[in-house]
Amino acid sequence: MGVSIDSAEVEKNLQEFINKELPDLLENALEKACLIVENGAKQNCPVDDGQLRQSISHTVDGTKGEVGTGVEYAPYVEVGTGIYSTEGGGRQTPWTYKDAKGEWHTTRGMAAQPFLRPALDKNRSRIIDCFKGLI
Repeated sequence: MGVSIDSAEVEKNLQEFINKELPDLLENALEKACLIVENGAKQNCPVDDGQLRQSISHTVDGTKGEVGTGVEYAPYVEVGTGIYSTEGGGRQTPWTYKDAKGEWHTTRGMAAQPFLRPALDKNRSRIIDCFKGLI
């Protein structure tokens, strides 16, 4: 005497879930996770005229989410410049530049003021929570 178990229906239901429901669930979770990071980055962002903070946004496309900014100087704020660059490779000698008022300045660089990476790192557990219970 024996019992036979056929997993065909379970496999069919699982495949249907993967194909029809999971992509939307993942996209919703990504949207929530990206919004958490975006809000954190905006809170962390140094403000001069507000352009950098206002430019921080996120996009979600299928299974990929991105948080960032298109502002040209954002990488210099995030990682610093010159001798202060957190990624190394910054210029090691002083340089001069002319500001918008026409005044000359000498600098060795600018210290990093990270806003994106800390927003991700600080909220890691909240991000993970966005994906819990999907399956």
